[in-house]
Amino acid sequence: MGGGLSYVKSGDQIYKKYGFSDPLFAYSIAVAMKKKMTPRLDAQFEIQAIRQGYSFVVKNYFDTDEIIARKKMISLTLNVLPTYRCYLDKKRILGLQLGAFSAYNMFHTWQYGDQKYSLTNDSEKSWNVGLVFGLKFEKIRKKKGFGFDLRFNQGLVDLSRDKELTRSRLIETGASYTIARIKK
Repeated sequence: MGGGLSYVKSGDQIYKKYGFSDPLFAYSIAVAMKKKMTPRLDAQFEIQAIRQGYSFVVKNYFDTDEIIARKKMISLTLNVLPTYRCYLDKKRILGLQLGAFSAYNMFHTWQYGDQKYSLTNDSEKSWNVGLVFGLKFEKIRKKKGFGFDLRFNQGLVDLSRDKELTRSRLIETGASYTIARIKK
């Protein structure tokens, strides 16, 4: 389980008007499988359902001076995270993660003030790919473990089909609990 803040650096026209978007709270739930490659290297595969989005102020929207526009997305994400492990002692591990993600945007909505609009795939792209950078702390006890991680996800795909640059960014914190370790 995790949560964090998601935001977008918008393209030239939007960026000149609004700059960076205001972050919206994001939350997610994931199922992961970890494969030990070497004593110091793991490969972690995750399937994650995540709700994220961004918002910014729109000036002169119809009859109002300014209004807040919000975009919310629900995505199904596959994360592939090679993790380099640094052993602090026998039971505590600090990991450095550098990987990639692929996301399918299942649902998106825009909200302008009180008005909500569902978006179709004609106006928004359904797929996103990007890079993941992170740190993971794990405490192991027998076959179980508890961990915390901090990640930064940078999307590489322009989410909008318009000419404007809209790439997602997500700062995410998470907690994990290992329910089983399988030894060969």
